[in-house]
Amino acid sequence: MAKEKSCGAVVYKIDNGILYFLIEKMNKGHFSLPKGHVENNETEIETALREIKEETNLDVTIDTSFAETISYEVNNGNIKDVTFFIGKYKNGEIKNQEKEVSQIYFLPFDKAYNKLTFPLDKQVLLKAYLYLIKQYSKKIAIIGCPGSGKSYLSRYLTNYTNIKLYHLDNMYWFGDYDHISEEEFVNKVDKVIQKPSWIIDGHFKESLSQRVSKADTIIYFDLPGITCVNGVKHRIKYHSIRDDMPCVEKTLDKEFEVCMLNFRKNNNPKIQKLFKEYPSNVLTIKTKRQLKQIIDYIK
Repeated sequence: MAKEKSCGAVVYKIDNGILYFLIEKMNKGHFSLPKGHVENNETEIETALREIKEETNLDVTIDTSFAETISYEVNNGNIKDVTFFIGKYKNGEIKNQEKEVSQIYFLPFDKAYNKLTFPLDKQVLLKAYLYLIKQYSKKIAIIGCPGSGKSYLSRYLTNYTNIKLYHLDNMYWFGDYDHISEEEFVNKVDKVIQKPSWIIDGHFKESLSQRVSKADTIIYFDLPGITCVNGVKHRIKYHSIRDDMPCVEKTLDKEFEVCMLNFRKNNNPKIQKLFKEYPSNVLTIKTKRQLKQIIDYIK
């Protein structure tokens, strides 16, 4: 079984603080990242630059600190290794290579991720996005249904970015499920979001628009309700003492369970409306597998 070698890049640009990623629709119908075979005595960087220029007509600056190699079997039975770098758009107007590429898009992360056809390409794009978050993000809001894994991710994210973490549960609750007033809570949150950098973990719809309007990056946990219910059951069983909340969970309240099961239906429309009203970088997590990929990378 022979080996083939290709190189390419996750190409991005920044517009009004939002990261946009280049996705190609190939003539064969699938959506992909720019890449191509190494020719003659080319280096990997030279191949990536040439392929991007040939396929898109764009010039980019390659960041070699990021290099992700994927491997898969091609139609002839050979194994292809593809190394992706990150390329920041420098200049040029998009012109697709008609022989191979039918359309070229610059899309925000979520749309680019969903557009890509192959899981390995999605994995590369996700890792590149996390790499860029560390460079460009200063204010990160982590929102979504209780039990989805927000606090779990936030602990890794604060170590990864060196940005201070604030848990909304710790700001709202005290003692044995006593809490401050809504006015006090909103004022507390307002003091945090005025800071130059922060990671805020928690949904709390009362102050959601307050945080979304100031965040440059939003990580939205959009998992099935039953997955979140099982997450809460797991932490009740194994993690009764939590550093993100002063109260100790002992049982799963029925009303709370119903809230989680109906979270998507009751909250998604408002969340999507806020995303349109306050555009920012959005990473939507829809599965536990995707969460694991993120954790594994930033660890």
